[in-house]
Amino acid sequence: MNIAVLSDIHGNLPALNAVLNDIQNKNIDKILVAGDHITDFPEINEILQTLQELTPYVIKGNREQLLIENAKDSFGNDWEIYDQFSSHAAAFRLLKPKELSYIQSMPEQISLDIDEDFSIRMVHGSPFDMSEAIYEHDVDLMMRCTGAISEKLLICGHTHRPMLKYVGEKIILNPGSVGVSYCGNTTAQYIIIRYNADGLKFEMREIQYDFSELQKACKAALKDGYSKIWLSLLLRSVKDGKDYNFAFLNEVMKNTEKHGIQTFPIPNDMWNKTYDSWAVKDPLFLNVI
Repeated sequence: MNIAVLSDIHGNLPALNAVLNDIQNKNIDKILVAGDHITDFPEINEILQTLQELTPYVIKGNREQLLIENAKDSFGNDWEIYDQFSSHAAAFRLLKPKELSYIQSMPEQISLDIDEDFSIRMVHGSPFDMSEAIYEHDVDLMMRCTGAISEKLLICGHTHRPMLKYVGEKIILNPGSVGVSYCGNTTAQYIIIRYNADGLKFEMREIQYDFSELQKACKAALKDGYSKIWLSLLLRSVKDGKDYNFAFLNEVMKNTEKHGIQTFPIPNDMWNKTYDSWAVKDPLFLNVI
């Protein structure tokens, strides 16, 4: 049994296509996809259509849940007012009814019994919360997670960093990110699980793809209301394999706290001032669109 595990595509269609091309000659029996398929990068309908045809083993992540909640009008007018939500709002406007119905139908978790000796639980964050990140230094959380499931292997995503940890008789596996890898290079990551009479083997794959195609898609998405700020930070994160978006959000939050104003939603003037300060520090840094 050969199983390909993907996670965190985040709307990056060139990266997903590169992974699927790589999978073709690997004798894969099942493909599992662990959430956060969309938002951030723009080619969301194409990705959802691809996944729906590709495999039944797809769960929702926090990004899908955001759009589902917005469909319920949970965010009111905030998504249209605040720049920090502009890419989410643009994604929601582009999402077709069929694709919205598809993400609404996705389960939060999947359990698979491969045989009597090997079973899999797939979540996005943790078994307790799809937005809870499991990092290898958090031994207590890993123990609680493996203790809460009966399956031998726990597959998770969300952190955008690959991880393989043995916790007692159980295993926690994170395949990294297809669309926004934080591992120092412009690659799409996924993992192949090989299970046979000799036991379990794990093969980490890092696949090169055409970054210029992603840039073109982002440039075209500006007319649909996608945020140049957010897309620029994302593209630079992909290019360098570092999480600049999180660093930017932290700096914005510190700036708002320093001025004694609301930290959420983030006021547009603080959002834009922080971005401008980054551009002043390094004019070429964000010149990716």
